[in-house]
Amino acid sequence: MCGCSLDFPPEDEVSDPDAITSITSGKRALAAAYASYDEHNSTLDLVALSDDLQVTPLLAKNPSLKNYYLLKGTDLVFLAKAIWDGNYATIAKINVLLERLEKLTVNTESQEELQALKAQAKSLKALCYFQLLKVFSPRFTPQEDNAYGIVLKDKFELTENQPRANLQESAKAIQDLLDKADNTTTNTYFMSADATQYLQAEVALWVGDYQKAIDFAYPLYQKYLPVMESENPANIWTNKESVPLRLFTLDISSLTIRLYENLRYSKTIGDYLVVNDDIQYEDDDIRKGVYAVPFTRNIGNGYEDIFQLGKYNEQGKLEVTHYYTKFRVAGLVFLCAEAYLKLGQKNKALEIVNNFLALRRSTTISTTMSSEILLDKILQEKQREFVGEPVRFFDLKRNHKSMTKKTFLSSITIEKDDYRWSLPIPPSEIQHNPAIIQNQGWEYINNIK
Repeated sequence: MCGCSLDFPPEDEVSDPDAITSITSGKRALAAAYASYDEHNSTLDLVALSDDLQVTPLLAKNPSLKNYYLLKGTDLVFLAKAIWDGNYATIAKINVLLERLEKLTVNTESQEELQALKAQAKSLKALCYFQLLKVFSPRFTPQEDNAYGIVLKDKFELTENQPRANLQESAKAIQDLLDKADNTTTNTYFMSADATQYLQAEVALWVGDYQKAIDFAYPLYQKYLPVMESENPANIWTNKESVPLRLFTLDISSLTIRLYENLRYSKTIGDYLVVNDDIQYEDDDIRKGVYAVPFTRNIGNGYEDIFQLGKYNEQGKLEVTHYYTKFRVAGLVFLCAEAYLKLGQKNKALEIVNNFLALRRSTTISTTMSSEILLDKILQEKQREFVGEPVRFFDLKRNHKSMTKKTFLSSITIEKDDYRWSLPIPPSEIQHNPAIIQNQGWEYINNIK
């Protein structure tokens, strides 16, 4: 499967497996599944949960965004339902496709296309499962391998009274899907071979298999290092069709609401949330003005210079948002660095991160700090690179770190064991499937309709 975007128009619904009778109809069903994958709709909300941004006085005018930022209120329940429903809707489409493809008979010349369809479907299903695992389950630790994971749905038919798998079972299901994908496509508008390998590295890092994370991520890092050395990261947030720094991209040009529109109060007065003051870029850093955009706001008795989020937010203001990038090359730097550090290879981790910082024209990290402090520094540098993308919240969760968020007069701290690191299972799902156990701390919301 090749091309610059989804090759076939998505169908509104593919509910009858018998409707998939050929490679062509299979491609349409695959396109429908990819079109239904809608992480971009909750991206800002997931960013607001983290400490990438900080409040402005305008935030009082946007109660839902304020609740996301403070991790409070029923808005978190609504966010959880959107993520749950969206991912399982995509999984349902994939299950339809995979069920029918197993029965599809094709000639020898079409066998490669058939295998590509299966591979890209399995990779997307694994991606949905992994997102659900990160959002709804506790951080992965060997001591809590029996903790609640996700609901594994392998059939299109509705299943009542199906309990959640545990963490080990959930992770194994994701890894098995990726291992069986046998993906060879290079089309970055689908889960390509490289995007699948990237996801394998992310899953390995999440479950603490650091050597496997390196085995998947480091060859990709070496492959794409020349691209990082030659390509300007600003190109990611343009309407350019083909950018080598993107590994998996969704075409969202048809959306009527621009990404991060809920972040913007007005172009002249400013945004509800702005970039955290702790995230700074030196004058020569090529990310300054792209990741964080200077803005002077009126504070009543004078003016204040701040930085508003760039990237998708700035694209939205210019009304040129065409693509949402799920995986990009820079992530390989931090996948490798964290895994090497946790295996005790501090110098290798430093080498990879410092080479990257030099490419960004930023000050490199000192070689004298302890491994524990170095991990915090690597996560800080990753935050500077991925500010405003839905990454930071899960990095802190995975590493069992607390989070301090600035409020109008002081700050709040989300402790590392706070129950809100895992969002609630939607009450409507529990009412339909009573075998599902609600996440600890969220039991009180089970009666919300």
